[in-house]
Amino acid sequence: MEVHFSKFHGAGNDFIAIDNRDRSLNLTVKQRKDLCHRKFGLGADGVLELQTSETADFKLVYHKANGAVGTLCGNGSRCAMAFARYVGVRFGDEKRISFEAYDGVYYGAVKEGGSSAGSCGEYTLCLKDIPLSSVRKYANADYFMDNGSPHHVIFTDGDLENVDVFTIGSNLRYNVYDSIGGCNINFATTSKGEDKNSSLPLAQENDNKAASDLENLTLDALNRQEENKKSAKVLHKSLMSRTYERGVEGETLACGTGSVAVAIADFVRCAEKSPPSKLIYDAMRLLKETKTCDLDGSNLTEGKVITKVQMPGGLLTVTFDVEVQNMPENGRRPVVLTNVQLSGPAQHVFDGVCRLSTIARNTT
Repeated sequence: MEVHFSKFHGAGNDFIAIDNRDRSLNLTVKQRKDLCHRKFGLGADGVLELQTSETADFKLVYHKANGAVGTLCGNGSRCAMAFARYVGVRFGDEKRISFEAYDGVYYGAVKEGGSSAGSCGEYTLCLKDIPLSSVRKYANADYFMDNGSPHHVIFTDGDLENVDVFTIGSNLRYNVYDSIGGCNINFATTSKGEDKNSSLPLAQENDNKAASDLENLTLDALNRQEENKKSAKVLHKSLMSRTYERGVEGETLACGTGSVAVAIADFVRCAEKSPPSKLIYDAMRLLKETKTCDLDGSNLTEGKVITKVQMPGGLLTVTFDVEVQNMPENGRRPVVLTNVQLSGPAQHVFDGVCRLSTIARNTT
């Protein structure tokens, strides 16, 4: 069997994209795993399968590198939008792309000036609203949330490049989260200017506002009740991040939903003034010592947070609005993050044809 495919990547997070709108392909778990094999296959972090949809412009069926069905993939979704343009999918609204994913319909857009053929450009994915009550905090100052995919977020003291991503990531993925099918483990630290000794490039601001220091995104900076809440407050942050990704079972060059999780966890921890993690893990103790994020919206001023997240493969931008609900719960005003968006490049690399029988012989 021959498979016609295109290779795409979003900030180094790479995918095999297949146009299966005619439903002529019915790949098995092993075949998808073989395609993603870095030595004997095409090599990829996952497979994007394009199908027709009755409720959106197209349907995205995403499979992880191990061949299993995946949950929401941020960079994969952005690459799927680029691929859909590339193969000529007609969108109901060029300014608002819609696609059906495993858990419902999502929306996105391509930045003006991107290639009309969809071969490259800046693509934005709009995620669902995230109540801060759904974010959980561990006693060691780590965070867990599910923003379409599950993420465990760890903040380090700044020495990100020397963190043992594989050892710590695989330990948490299998010993803490194996019962839910695993979890992506995201490591992060704040960026305070360029460090020439770092092999991990730092985020660069594209506007006239410099990235705020960690101290500038504290509860004090947000708690300005005397200000008119109608005047939009915009907070800028820069972070660096690395990811152990489930399904790949190793480090990937970027993680889209992971960037969103890191940005949200950073907002929470800075508001709470939480210290970095000690990177010491006892799985059973970690599971027992967890609590729901209980930030009181009464102490926050509504506004927009813009976070640039530099990963080894490229720069992603996460934005969201902080909205405080009017109806108190247990004496506190709930906080919901709305207009959550992930933006970054989606690049077409090449097209090809692959014989599955050849790959199967090599990986048996």
